[in-house]
Amino acid sequence: MVTEALLLASVVFGPLAHGCTEPWSLALLELLLLSMALRRREASSSRAGHVLFACCLLVLGMGLLQWLHPHPIDGPSSRFPFTASLRETGKALVLWSSFAALLWAAPRSLSRPGAKTRLAWALVLVAVFVAVVGAIQLSQGNTMVYGLRPAAYNRSPFGPYFNRGHAASFMAMCWCVGLGLLWSRQASKWRLLGEGVRPSDFFASQVTLAVLLAVIASGLVLARNRGSILGLALAACGIGFWACGALKSRPAVWAMRLGLVLVPVALAGAVLAWPEKLGFPRGFGELSVTWRLDMYRGALQLFRDFPVWGIGLGAVVSAFPAYKAGSVAGIVDHVHSDWLELPLQIGMLGTLACAAGLAFLAARFWRRARTRQAEDLRLDAGALAGVLVFIGHGAIDFSFQIPANAVVFLVLLCWLASSSEAPGSEGEVRNHRHRSSNHRWARRSAKAACLGLMFLALLPLPGYWYAWRSQGLPPKPRLELLEKAYAWDPQPKLAYAIGLERYKRAAQDPRGETPAMREALTFVRRALREEPVNPYLNLLQGTYLDALGRKADAAAMLALPR
Repeated sequence: MVTEALLLASVVFGPLAHGCTEPWSLALLELLLLSMALRRREASSSRAGHVLFACCLLVLGMGLLQWLHPHPIDGPSSRFPFTASLRETGKALVLWSSFAALLWAAPRSLSRPGAKTRLAWALVLVAVFVAVVGAIQLSQGNTMVYGLRPAAYNRSPFGPYFNRGHAASFMAMCWCVGLGLLWSRQASKWRLLGEGVRPSDFFASQVTLAVLLAVIASGLVLARNRGSILGLALAACGIGFWACGALKSRPAVWAMRLGLVLVPVALAGAVLAWPEKLGFPRGFGELSVTWRLDMYRGALQLFRDFPVWGIGLGAVVSAFPAYKAGSVAGIVDHVHSDWLELPLQIGMLGTLACAAGLAFLAARFWRRARTRQAEDLRLDAGALAGVLVFIGHGAIDFSFQIPANAVVFLVLLCWLASSSEAPGSEGEVRNHRHRSSNHRWARRSAKAACLGLMFLALLPLPGYWYAWRSQGLPPKPRLELLEKAYAWDPQPKLAYAIGLERYKRAAQDPRGETPAMREALTFVRRALREEPVNPYLNLLQGTYLDALGRKADAAAMLALPR
């Protein structure tokens, strides 16, 4: 029960905490997931669960090899796994370790009676909250998240999320799960009535659930996100493709499946050709598609340069600026395609392993679905649709890089993995026999590793605290707090803020402006050793060189696209 409580807490806390995109919320989410591994002694008996866990361990192994070999993206090519950013890969290792803890513990927890129903209700209620808060924001013209703070980088927030596309991805997954819950309860109507549930109570609960799903659907409409529309179309076609197998006529089966394959293609063409008719602003589709295509071209070029090992787990933000087209304005943290960014991080080998794990899960679930009861099968169909929505949305967005959404996606995969084995299967017997031979030192080592990872997850928090306290302060105390924050968490954004503050205060330095600028330039160059292609640090270096009279050296840096 404790493991299930931690699981529910993670899927509730993550979306409400802005998707866990900030250090404080990410650390708390990682603590929740790692605590699940501390509570669970044995893994799930599901073979599909074992395969998913093994794939996550493979990604972790690849990332560890990359972390042990830092290498600049603009340096000579390397034949071995490397990372373009030691710091980002270290953060990603902690995050993926928490994903591994989730994949270890969640399938068995979800195999408990009623666990999936409780999870489905939790997701539906959180999605309703996101939709209601987002609707209130839009009706009031409010761009403040929770009415308390502005969204970073002037993004368009929706509900607790800083970006409406990420909120739409979460709501779309939860809406599919809710539909499965509604459909499953309808299939279990006679069983529930036989157990003493009054017909009026059953009808009221079904109507309530339908109203909640209508609220989530309204939130999806208000979010106006094309990725969620394409994801829902893919999910509908995927579920229909699967359900066609129940037809007796083979020609009719394949005719319907062919039609279902053509539907998302036609929808994608309609969204690209007539975005205004589907409710998107004029010119929005053209600019968005143009930028995405330019980003994808740069990402493909980056993949061609490092196809086997990738550039490091989580290191796209550090490497991609060197490949970004000048037509794409601003700094690009992600390439707006999860399934293009994954091979950039772990290369072709790691991507093929992950794809093989998902294919194994799909095959096991497909075979097991033929023998499941209608009530359970319909509930699982909602989870399957949620997975397909996320996969479709991830093709043109980076929702997997939002930790809260990634956790919901992985939880749905664990849901399907727990449904791919029959109760009392040979896997359960084999697990029971193996349990008695487990070594106590192995369990203690795993717990020690989890505790160590929890400590690493908390390390960036003092830096975040100092950076948060520095906001709105006078220049001198602000610079002191920023330097303390950088000592705890040496990220490029803090280095840029420190360098900019030193540039502004150089004229007031008692040693003179030139010595102060040279000292600050040394600091910026030291930060550039870790992030050699960071556009803002290069801009700052060019600004210093220009102020020191080295205009020829500064010209190339000031001309870099940003």
